[in-house]
Formats: sequence, C-alpha cells, structure tokens
Amino acid sequence: RHTRYIGDWSSDVCSSDLDTNKGIATVYYYENVVPNGSINDTGVIYVQPGTKESLTLNITNDNLEIVSDQSILVYYDGTGANDKFQLPPAANTIYGMSSRYASLGAINYSTVTVDYYCTDGSTGTVNAGQSETTISSHGTNYDGIACKYVARDNHLIGGNSQNDGSGSNATSFLSEDYFSTVFPIAFDTSFIKMISNQPATCTGTDWSVTLSGDTTNDIYEARVTNKLAGEVVTCNLPIMLIADPNSTKDETNIITVENAPIKFVSMVPTRLSENEDYSFEIEAVLLNGDPVSDISMKAKPESRSEE
Repeated sequence: RHTRYIGDWSSDVCSSDLDTNKGIATVYYYENVVPNGSINDTGVIYVQPGTKESLTLNITNDNLEIVSDQSILVYYDGTGANDKFQLPPAANTIYGMSSRYASLGAINYSTVTVDYYCTDGSTGTVNAGQSETTISSHGTNYDGIACKYVARDNHLIGGNSQNDGSGSNATSFLSEDYFSTVFPIAFDTSFIKMISNQPATCTGTDWSVTLSGDTTNDIYEARVTNKLAGEVVTCNLPIMLIADPNSTKDETNIITVENAPIKFVSMVPTRLSENEDYSFEIEAVLLNGDPVSDISMKAKPESRSEE
C-alpha cells in the first residue's frame, strides 16, 4: 500500500515507521516532479520499524510528495518560520482555515483545479500543485471562516495554514477520515477552533456550542476561547479540532481518530442444506464495543465441500 503525503514550504520532515510494521519502509520523496519510483525521485530514505528518520530540504513554495510502501507517521518542522505540523495523507476533499497564510499541494505534481466552499457562503476556485495560487487569508488566530476544498477529477490534495498571527506552529487541512467526536486537551487554551461537514454540537466543562455555516455546501465552524487544561471536548457528530496553547500560542491539530477494527461475535446461517445457496446473519462490534451498522463480506470457496 502506498501512503501519500504532500506539503508546501521549507521543511525538516521526519517520518516514523509504526511499531506494528514488520518490514523496513521505503520512502521516496519528490520535489516538483511526477512520482515514478526511483526513476525521477528527489531522494529515498529507509525507516526501520519503531525508529525515525529525517530529511532536510529547501522547498520554499515547492510541491513535496512523500510516498511510502508502508504506513508511516510524517511530521513537518519549518526551519525558517519554525512552523511545525502533522502531515496527514492526501485526499480529494479537505477541510481547514486559512489563518493568514495557507498552501495547497497536489499528488503527481500537476495543476489541479480546486473548488472551495466556505462557512459564510462564499465559493471559488484555486489551483493546487504545479501552478498553485494564493489562498486568501480568512483572519488571524483562527477567528474567521472555515472552508472545504474539493479537487476536481478525483485528484488528491493536501493543505496547511501557517503563521496565524501569534506564536509558531501551523495546522494541516484534514479529510473527514480524521474527524472525531472526543478531544481531551492537556493545556490551557487561548482558543479552540472546530470545523466539520455537519452542524455538530460540542460541549465542554461549562459550555456548549453548535457549529454554524453553509447548509448548502456542508461546511460549518465554531470557536471558543480561554479554556483550562483538562478540558474534554465532546461532540455529537465528527469534527476536526484545532487548539492554541495559552502559554506558547503554538496552535496544533488535535487528532484523536480511533483505529477500531471489527470483531465478529456471531455468524449464524439462516438456511443451510445441500446444493442450496445460503446466507449468514452477522453480528459484529468494534473492538471498543460500539456496534457496526454496515458490513460487507465476500467469499469464494474452492468447492462446496470446503465451504
């Protein structure tokens, strides 16, 4: 499986092979070129399981694509502006906010047209990748509108916002695959920004807020300020959350997606006799105990006797 990441800025990028991987991860990276294995790669690094490697590049305003043959974690550390953030896998649709400066990158280093839809009802297009266009600033300290970015023709994109007006660090735009409903926060916050494709209601210790925005294009946001360490933000629908520590002003994505594989608890045949088709009634739960509503199952036995 190839896991792809994209970013756009000068960086010291660190990739860490997950300790569940058993083999060495081969990680190619490409700067302003179309990926094609080792033929035109900018470079390659090899990551041992449970270890980390880093690469240092001067990629100001360039399109960087990272391709790994195993699942890895990738983290960006800007050497100039000192803006640090996680690099999630690229996706067709991503959500975020341009808090002063933002960039979009594209897979396969092509010019990708991206439509955007914002919480105030505004819409438009920008380019990602080879002919990237500037994304307008929507405020400082994440006090403005949030937007959804959709790449045309099923292209994959990534994005980030830097230099929000205080402190360092930056945030990544996320696909809804990285939305979640529970966010424990271990530090005092100057603000908490919440973005979603649904009008979620989120609550904390002594507050509650419902995300608002554009109901036509399904993009919503809310912002609260000055919350204490130990706050657990709980939402009735999945969202993405950005928190800004009060002491350092170094905003960061809080990503709490749980990897909860399915556990089958019963498989009961509803009819079974020789030379007849039969079906199973399947009950399953996630390993965290939550029920599974949609199950897809395929089987192709070699023979009915083995079935």
